[in-house]
Amino acid sequence: MLTGRFQGASSVLAAFETAFRSEADAIVLISDGLPNPAFNNGLSPGRLVRSITLANSGGKEVHAVTVGDYFKYRGTVEFMESLARANGGGFLALSG
Repeated sequence: MLTGRFQGASSVLAAFETAFRSEADAIVLISDGLPNPAFNNGLSPGRLVRSITLANSGGKEVHAVTVGDYFKYRGTVEFMESLARANGGGFLALSG
């Protein structure tokens, strides 16, 4: 099992900026946890969802898949589910 062997963070904002410029009609975000505000312009998860949704001017579907021990961090499911719902996508949680 790979759980616990990875760490770090990435910019969800930068990833979506790139994805929104692509020709794709739909985007799938796969994540194991909450976004780190330090890598996303200091935005809290709720403000990050709003920022991504506003940036989605092309109306691309955003689907969210949470993997691993998603109950470990309070709010993980809420963030991913809110992101998908606000952008016309679906949400799926897979336990690891």
